[in-house]
Amino acid sequence: MKIITLLLILISLTTFGQNVKVLDLTSNSYSSGTSYYVYIGSQMQVTDKWTFEGWLYVDSRGEDDYPVIMDRKTVFSWYLIDGTEQDTYCIRFVARNTNDAIIASLRCDGVDGSTIKAMSFGTWYHVAVSRDGTTARMFINGTMVHNSTDADFVLSTPEGNTVNYGARYWVDYERFLDGALDEMRYSDIARYTSNFTITKSTLPHATSGDNNTILLFNFDNSDLTNSTSANTYTALSHGTLNYKSWDGLPDVLPLPVELTSFSASIVGKGVILNWETATEVNNYGFEIERSSTPLGTNNPSQAETREWETIGFTEGHGNSNSPKDYSFVDNDPLNGNISYRLKQIDINGAFEYSDIVTIKINKNFTNKLQQNHPNPFNPSTVITYELGDKNFVTLKVYNTIGQEIATLVNKEQSAGTYEVQFNAEDLPSGVYFYSLTTDNFVSIKKMILIR
Repeated sequence: MKIITLLLILISLTTFGQNVKVLDLTSNSYSSGTSYYVYIGSQMQVTDKWTFEGWLYVDSRGEDDYPVIMDRKTVFSWYLIDGTEQDTYCIRFVARNTNDAIIASLRCDGVDGSTIKAMSFGTWYHVAVSRDGTTARMFINGTMVHNSTDADFVLSTPEGNTVNYGARYWVDYERFLDGALDEMRYSDIARYTSNFTITKSTLPHATSGDNNTILLFNFDNSDLTNSTSANTYTALSHGTLNYKSWDGLPDVLPLPVELTSFSASIVGKGVILNWETATEVNNYGFEIERSSTPLGTNNPSQAETREWETIGFTEGHGNSNSPKDYSFVDNDPLNGNISYRLKQIDINGAFEYSDIVTIKINKNFTNKLQQNHPNPFNPSTVITYELGDKNFVTLKVYNTIGQEIATLVNKEQSAGTYEVQFNAEDLPSGVYFYSLTTDNFVSIKKMILIR
């Protein structure tokens, strides 16, 4: 079995900035602002099983004001209500009858047995309401705050009656949302029946291949045309709609590429860069950049004054919600303290930089591992190696299944030639490996013990 040892210089946990869009709805009072709406067709009706969900960001809410997240006249309303603490708000979802009266309710303000959830302004929340045919439930950030078996949550299906987002706009009655929305999805299935995990680094909803999604607005292309395979529709706007990048708001939403590790390692005369992503959205790939300009920090925001060169490109996986591993080899590294960074590029051409990893390369000196002598041996052998400069040296012995047998050296040593004896009088005959690791050198050799 071959044993591979890498010299790990630095691991940096980071995430790339957000490039896709959210819908930014701004208003000065409940009677002005912007919103959008969709005309309901026969294929968009929901009755006993449904899920309405999305990401919600609220800038403000006026006194005695009930801004709307989503609404369908004489069917349902989802809106903001008074918070349980100062400078907070709560949300409520209600079913309505043909007279538009409330006949069933889910909420998060502690009323009717609900769990209190005080929601803060200037913060993103994932909000969802879902019914499985028997029980309707409300979730905030994946945690259920209220449930009800009220049969009135079987929603009616009147002809017409558009679905409004960001407002309850009925000509003489307006309730506009002052905030932002994203990933607004309307489904004819119960997607959530118990607590679930969703965070601001969760992969956004798929835009194809899901026939239970009947309306989906993800705003990535800054438009209101659906991109699902279930139905074809175009939403209409009330007022002029504005779009912002996810990172254009103080509390950002899911990242298109979540980088969980980035490291640089020296093997032989080259440098290996390894990185891993947890999720990817529209990831075209990574340009690998290198610099020898001194820098006092590895923060990408401090890298603008450095001189960077592109030394390669690695293609991304496009869209993924599972870990993906990447590597790149710099076969001709520069001399000295060398830094590397990744330029993550989206399919639409937008890009962001990773944090920086730095590694020391010393081409003026060489480290050499010479063969042990004798080989084969019984019961001992001498391992010889040469250091071109002061290095921290680790010399270990392994068996063929990778178990460490002995540590012969684990300390800093000056330049020079060294001989280390390995005594195997208590070991059985067979093949063994010894590994020498220094600041800029790794080598593995085989030796044979014969009794």
